[in-house]
Amino acid sequence: MRNNMKKRIRAFSAALAIIISICPLAHNAQEATAFSIGPSEWAADQVHAAIAAGLVPERFQSGYTQTATRAEFCAFAVTLYEIFMGEIYERKSFNDTNDLYVEKAAAVGIVFGVDAELGLFDPEGYLTREQAATMLARLADVSGRPYAKQAPTFSDNHDIEDWAFSAVGQVQAAGVMLGTGDNLFSPKDPYTREQCMMTVLRAYNAATGKPVIPPVSQSGLSRLPYENPGRVIITHPGASSRQTSYANISILGASDYNHPLFMNGIQIPTTALGFFTVYVPLAQGANSFTFSNNGKEETVVITRSGTAPSSGSGGSGGSVAVPKHVYYDKPMFGMVKNHSVTHRASLSTSDILITPLAYGTTFDIVGEAGSNYIIKGGTYVFKDNVNAFNGSVPETVVTGGRAFSEGRFTSIVLDMNVNTFYTISMTGNKAKLTLRAVQDDSLTDFSGTLITNIKKTAGSGTSVYDIEFADAPVGHTAEFKSGQMTVSFLHAIRTLNGARIVLDAGHGGNDTGALGPPGSFGPAEKDFNLHVALSAKDYLEARGATVLLTRTGDVRLELSERPAFILAAKPDLSVSVHVNSMPVTSNFSAVTGPLMFFTFDESSHAAEIVTRTLSSSLGVEYKAPRRQNFALARLTANPAILLEMAFMCNPNDYEQLLVKNNLDRIGEALGKGVEAYFMR
Repeated sequence: MRNNMKKRIRAFSAALAIIISICPLAHNAQEATAFSIGPSEWAADQVHAAIAAGLVPERFQSGYTQTATRAEFCAFAVTLYEIFMGEIYERKSFNDTNDLYVEKAAAVGIVFGVDAELGLFDPEGYLTREQAATMLARLADVSGRPYAKQAPTFSDNHDIEDWAFSAVGQVQAAGVMLGTGDNLFSPKDPYTREQCMMTVLRAYNAATGKPVIPPVSQSGLSRLPYENPGRVIITHPGASSRQTSYANISILGASDYNHPLFMNGIQIPTTALGFFTVYVPLAQGANSFTFSNNGKEETVVITRSGTAPSSGSGGSGGSVAVPKHVYYDKPMFGMVKNHSVTHRASLSTSDILITPLAYGTTFDIVGEAGSNYIIKGGTYVFKDNVNAFNGSVPETVVTGGRAFSEGRFTSIVLDMNVNTFYTISMTGNKAKLTLRAVQDDSLTDFSGTLITNIKKTAGSGTSVYDIEFADAPVGHTAEFKSGQMTVSFLHAIRTLNGARIVLDAGHGGNDTGALGPPGSFGPAEKDFNLHVALSAKDYLEARGATVLLTRTGDVRLELSERPAFILAAKPDLSVSVHVNSMPVTSNFSAVTGPLMFFTFDESSHAAEIVTRTLSSSLGVEYKAPRRQNFALARLTANPAILLEMAFMCNPNDYEQLLVKNNLDRIGEALGKGVEAYFMR
């Protein structure tokens, strides 16, 4: 039987060499620790007790829900051994690892490796339940505290390998490892870090005579609705993504969590609820992947042809293809038909953005470049945001102006005959307003306002207003109405009590947002967004803030309605709440945790403060906010940021989000981040 086991292990190792990331939940632990706010609710008490008892090395006190490796379990076993027996000084080496815990565990007989002839241990191999049981039984033996010999009594005893059968019975009799439900032991299922911690705590309690803490049933968790599908569900790639030129692709799905999952005959790890992803290499031509689970099969055929284009830098600001420029021989002009629309200084890079244009802004169009109109002066705006007409914009003349401060705002109102093209920039306590218009001699009296000086400069068909403030503004906006242009500057409020905040829960109604591993059979992004927004609202309102939500229920809003709502609300800060996702050509298991986005520098300070506080509150890795051109982050009227709280395409992230307590904690952490911004 042992020789057969070696053959299976060698075959499995060879398969791993071919399938680069077939076990990403375990093998990507170093590259991207699974997003986890903390241990699962059902495991939290025992995990914290294990840490308090000194049973968990510090470097493993994170990533609680990720699958443990064989080397990681050695660390738990050796820690427990040395508590009872003292430090291990002997070492037994392997050819595929120099991990100290592995060498110690092998020296005292807790582990033996997977191939004595080649001297292999397979340290990064994912740990199965029957492997954990075997190591625990050996640990009890070499510690002088052997467990009673008893055959296991599980209904799936026939699935337990001969080499593990006795050990499973021993740990069951000792109460150190129990079943997974329905009298099943599930010997081939992977074992997570938090399960390792719970197990060594029970082993410690059993050895010291303390009562063994019974596990809390997962059915007791307060989760968003999700039912075991009883079969394999493949969510990504969808039918439209099963032909590609890329060399790798991620497959994402769900399975019956009471049974192991196999791909092309090889078991792959799943989360506790049966979610999985694998990042597979693709040969040219058809590639077939058959998933087996609970006696049912699902086959995915992905066809690769050609060579994938270069991905470039992959980040904001990377080079992009510049479309052909076509210039018109007849005059045309355009009028902006949406709120706060993208306005680019260049199409050669993705992040050269200038002042978003207000509804009604009018300008001459000199040509087109792909999906963009070319504005006179050489800037660009998307065609979809513009109504275009034949003719030219008449000369724009400013015929009067005045300034006033009211509450948190300082405004300049200019009378004009055309809703003129403009740009606004801010640096510290200074702002520059540039109009494509002829100015008059008004706007000389700004007494009673927070403006300390206005310098007007006339150029060739332009007017420039250099404005200085006593209190640096944090936002600006322009509005055209009834022959007037109103430019308003928002000044900071430095207390949460009385602050006005808009929280935007992304998507809603039949706009589900991104889907997770179970696809439409599980909660969608829209559900998580609303829950977190409501939790953050409760936190902020309890501390005196006025909080407005773009939606309070499962309703659809058009994308254009959301910035319009925020502009009308005139908040001190707006936060759009989302869950991230990635294209199937990305490695889903390598992306995890929250990310914050902003578009313009005026919002970068808020993004930084909220991110640091949120990361600290959740105990997750800090990731610097990123600049991106999102509609809800592109607003300039107020600091505007967009939170992607986790990744729908990462099975561990998704499973964490199903727990209502975790969503509440994210909402509270977001509230704390917003509070920190106002209390800066």
